[in-house]
Amino acid sequence: MKRPGKRFWVLLVVILLSPFFLIVFKNPILRGIGSFLVSTDELKPCQAIFVLGGGANARGSKAAEIWKKGMAPIVYCLGKPNKKEWEMMGFKPKEMNLTRPYVVQNGVPDFLVQNITQGTSTHEERELILAMARKHQYQCVIVVSSEMHTRRVRQHFQDRFDAAGVELILLGASDTNYTPDNWWSREDGLIFVNNEYIKLLYYFLKH
Repeated sequence: MKRPGKRFWVLLVVILLSPFFLIVFKNPILRGIGSFLVSTDELKPCQAIFVLGGGANARGSKAAEIWKKGMAPIVYCLGKPNKKEWEMMGFKPKEMNLTRPYVVQNGVPDFLVQNITQGTSTHEERELILAMARKHQYQCVIVVSSEMHTRRVRQHFQDRFDAAGVELILLGASDTNYTPDNWWSREDGLIFVNNEYIKLLYYFLKH
């Protein structure tokens, strides 16, 4: 009977040690998975700030922080809310954008914050921002989203913005519940990261 060769023993050792390495390096691996979803730029002055819909508190506060540094004169809040859900919560139609109040509450004058109550997806928001850039001849815009949403925004925005001659400065707002360093410790973090990777693949295949 032929004795097992060197490759067999190497493979056996790898199999036996795999659970050990997964335990020891679990946190670094998970942090790497979260950090990969972050793709942001250095802040620089531009002509407008656009806040993508969702994560109203964190994104709105981040936009206000950027504005107060003198990085852009005007803030646009995007996102088309579900009218029925908002009316059930007692909001009037003109109050249906949650992001705008957070921008104003954090120091941006009301008249310098505009609602764009359209856009139900990253794809639609990209086209809306490009349309506004063409309309107002913006050559540089700051786009604010959640920190771990920026990889997908980059994937979907960058080529189109480059082709349009509009410089994209992409910035991420830290989520108050989880970060790239601890997302796996919360159920909503697990769901978010899982969804982001699925959507990354979807946008890659479709667009």
